[in-house]
Amino acid sequence: MEKEEAFSKGKFILIEGLNGSGKTTQAQKLAERLNSSGIKTLFNHEPTNGDFGKIIRQVIEKKMVDRDLLKRVLRAVNEYLGDKEAISTRQFNGQLSAILQTLKRHSRLSEKEKQVLFIADRLDDILNIILPNLKIGTWIVQDRYDLSCYFHGMSNGVKFEKLKELHREGLNDCYPAPDILFYYWVPVEVGLKRLLASAKIIDFYENQENLKRIELAAKKILGFETNNPSPHHSLISEISLYGQSRKVFLINAEPTIEEVADETWQYVRKTFNL
Repeated sequence: MEKEEAFSKGKFILIEGLNGSGKTTQAQKLAERLNSSGIKTLFNHEPTNGDFGKIIRQVIEKKMVDRDLLKRVLRAVNEYLGDKEAISTRQFNGQLSAILQTLKRHSRLSEKEKQVLFIADRLDDILNIILPNLKIGTWIVQDRYDLSCYFHGMSNGVKFEKLKELHREGLNDCYPAPDILFYYWVPVEVGLKRLLASAKIIDFYENQENLKRIELAAKKILGFETNNPSPHHSLISEISLYGQSRKVFLINAEPTIEEVADETWQYVRKTFNL
């Protein structure tokens, strides 16, 4: 697939953060603010609402995966195995097919197998939502993307290089890099308290021990291992995403929702000269 003018006309803003940091709320508020400012903006998220996203939700929430859904997705993946134009490598699609067969047998997945599902969902997201919108000039505020794979995969024993290899096999060159990245940080205890107070289903990753490992992986990748952002005093760094350098704003999300949203908005305004 050709890289059509760096993929996009619209801007791509990535929102990441520790579970319970309020990142989804901040992503939604930022999209609303951009739309109110006259910039057509889409709030988007992973896992998606597509077939792979539905499977992932059922897996991480420890539910029985819907068999009809599995059959439908497995048929589609097996068709890709014989498609010479497929973006994902034959090896990746073969792994994906085997993982879906494992789920049909109601067997548990390893962390690496879960990450293959996330990458398949990401390719679906890129092809069907992200690229079509960016190409027509729509801005995207993205709640979770590939960095979540690295944070969660590494925290559960999958090496960084293996995750990079899986992304290369699954996405090939089909990767629109975010223009900027926001990471929302809160102490793990605060994030866990917020999760427990919420109405959402607590998933496999959302326990104190796992959250601490996810935090350590995020700090290592984003380069703030020795210090944390304090309220109203963000840390700013850069990260290389597939050879493309992008600015990262590390924001303390302990203040009120509105205060964090205002801090985020000021960085967006300055970055894009709004």
